[in-house]
Amino acid sequence: LDSGSLLYHLLITLLVLTSFTLGIFLAFRNNGLRIGRFTGDYVLRSYQTGRNLLDSYEFYTGKDSEGSGGYVTYVDEEVGRELGVVGERGGSLYLGSKMMNESRASVRLEGLQRYSNGLFLLRLLHAPTGCGSWPAWWLTDESSWPASGEIDIFESVNSQTRAKTALHTTEGCEMKGAPRGEFTGEWDTAIGIPDKKTGLPRETSKLATNCYVYDPDQWLNQGCVVQSDTEGTVGPGFNEKGGGMYALEWDPGYGRIRTWAW
Repeated sequence: LDSGSLLYHLLITLLVLTSFTLGIFLAFRNNGLRIGRFTGDYVLRSYQTGRNLLDSYEFYTGKDSEGSGGYVTYVDEEVGRELGVVGERGGSLYLGSKMMNESRASVRLEGLQRYSNGLFLLRLLHAPTGCGSWPAWWLTDESSWPASGEIDIFESVNSQTRAKTALHTTEGCEMKGAPRGEFTGEWDTAIGIPDKKTGLPRETSKLATNCYVYDPDQWLNQGCVVQSDTEGTVGPGFNEKGGGMYALEWDPGYGRIRTWAW
């Protein structure tokens, strides 16, 4: 993944269920002196919170695709406010979802600004959890996906209790040999992949270390996925403690992509 040549924009999605209240802080490294492997000072470039956060995004509208098989319909701000799935509560932005006649209304925001590096922080007070939920915060360039790659900073599916970070790329980005001491958490797994000959689920599993979106031995677009080693970084425990923080450091200069959840 040659991240130094990419211009990504931030995307936020809510597939179903409860509220999503957030604030986003964006900072970029200055061009000053670096000492050792220290990245350098960061300068605040954007602070998005409450109603003003929406000024930095546009609402994607239409049917969802792979995530829900078209069951979810993303709505714009006007419709979202009429349905009560977009609003402000206690000074924080609220994004939610609501059941309609034949589908569920939800929200997907796409950032207006493009980025090629930086420190990105997300403060969540509450995130959806439970069967059918899939909140996510990620960077990508959809015009040339997956050639330009995708960084899923935070996502949680169904009733998971540990946050996950994923990379999605074209063929050739494999993390199998990544030194274990270089990161905390653990690799996600690919379980029950259908056998190519019989079509039956395989009884074996493999670590999801291949970032290639079409790896035949992983689920379609699973990518390479690391999950946090800390319980309560998503799920009921996360909401009960009043939420938390997620951070991404994207540093092409040192060739690294690092995330944290707390």
